Amino acid sequence: TTADLALCVPELAGLTALATVLVVFAVFAEERGWCRWSPAFVLLMAAVFRMMLLFRNPELSDDLYRYLFDGLMLLDGLNPYAASPLVAFSAGPEAAALVPRINHADLSTIYPPMAQVFFALGAHGGGAFGMKLVLVLLDLVSCVLLYGIVRKLGLPDARVMLYAWHPLPILEIGASGHIDAAAVCLTLLALYVGLGLRAGAPGRIRVSLAGVFFAGAVLVKWIPLLFFPGLISLIPPGRRGFWIAGAGLTGLILFFPFLPEAASGFDTLGVYLANWEFSGFAFRTLRLITGSGQASRLILALAGGGILLILYARMFPGLSWRYPFGLFGGRTGSPPPMQVLGACYAAALTWLMVTPTLHPWYGLYLVAFLPFVPGTAGIVLSWSVILGYRVLMDYRLSGLWLEDSLTSFLIISAPLLALAASCFLSRNRSLKY
Repeated sequence: TTADLALCVPELAGLTALATVLVVFAVFAEERGWCRWSPAFVLLMAAVFRMMLLFRNPELSDDLYRYLFDGLMLLDGLNPYAASPLVAFSAGPEAAALVPRINHADLSTIYPPMAQVFFALGAHGGGAFGMKLVLVLLDLVSCVLLYGIVRKLGLPDARVMLYAWHPLPILEIGASGHIDAAAVCLTLLALYVGLGLRAGAPGRIRVSLAGVFFAGAVLVKWIPLLFFPGLISLIPPGRRGFWIAGAGLTGLILFFPFLPEAASGFDTLGVYLANWEFSGFAFRTLRLITGSGQASRLILALAGGGILLILYARMFPGLSWRYPFGLFGGRTGSPPPMQVLGACYAAALTWLMVTPTLHPWYGLYLVAFLPFVPGTAGIVLSWSVILGYRVLMDYRLSGLWLEDSLTSFLIISAPLLALAASCFLSRNRSLKY
């Protein structure tokens, strides 16, 4: 169809809801032995679904134009952190033409150095299509990695469909071309390598490589920091120093070419953390109660941090002054992988519940863990975040950005109601995230 997706949000929500149900049923059918989905077919259809949207201009988000601008700056030998698009007078004509389409063009880029590498690669490939093609290919690599991970864990291959055929990655990467595809891919790569280090005494290079991939993910987007305690806990305690060394060295190497201007990226990140909001029901409610946006952000940060601390504390049972957080040694080994993945899944779910800014594509990090922990709340939330796009209909027609509390309430209440219904129908009193 040629219809503008921003003007078809109700239809989009309905179709993605149906697609999510069908994907879950496809997984259920294979696990029950009713059918068999070959990995080749799953990957082929994953590619087809994404390619169907590849030639569309991004309609649900304009982030891709910032990606292209940064990438073109880098290809021209310019530092994308040196100036905001509005005052980047040395930008070439192709980059300058993008400025009216960039949101927050008065701010320097917020994206870390590894993201800039992918931006340059996509811009070199040619416009929006080239950028989206790079990210779609990375997303298909994620699907392949998921097969490797589920097989290491002894889980059914069908679980990969919870990501490969899920409408959120198809929409946010195939249609909108979000850089989160690269962050998810590198996070899964760090997980894949980390799971392969649990037997015996792994070599230093392999351990360091896992840290390199994780640092790459974080330096595409900061969000994978949510999974730092879980991923490092997979590494044998006596080898964690090499993992950290690999991550730290990668960070230094990637940041060095952009110094000292790269500090402006942290300034923009500070503006984002202090001021931006979108579809965050918990934040909107607290702000209504407290009358202060800053107090609400602080409360949510403390609450979310406390939950994450509880989730990950089980990963390091041998805490002591001699072996702080069990990072470099200790008497205890690594926790079971499924315990770690459950904590990572819960961390992603918690963050989506408490963040003041809940863009739909943030749900990609939750979807990446659904093949390991297919929780009811996570599956429904990975769909309900799409409801946030409702604001685009009024904005496209009238130019007014009008968010409402009802939409943010529906986004959060849908997974909670689904979880309650699941527990009631199964008569299982144990909470399954």
